[in-house]
Amino acid sequence: MRTYEPSTGEDLPTTAKRMIDVAKTRGDLVRARFGSIDLLALSTSEPEEVIAQFNRQTHDSPTKK
Repeated sequence: MRTYEPSTGEDLPTTAKRMIDVAKTRGDLVRARFGSIDLLALSTSEPEEVIAQFNRQTHDSPTKK
């Protein structure tokens, strides 16, 4: 598994796209931490899927209720 570290100020759609680009280049699963949320991407992932992971985790968080 590879780790992608988003740049300061990088938005979620850009992070998702870059994670997938790294996965395609490296042929491996990519993990990134966006805020306090861990995200995963494969070379076959779509940016919308990565964004949906973030949304699910933030909406399911006990601190958000």
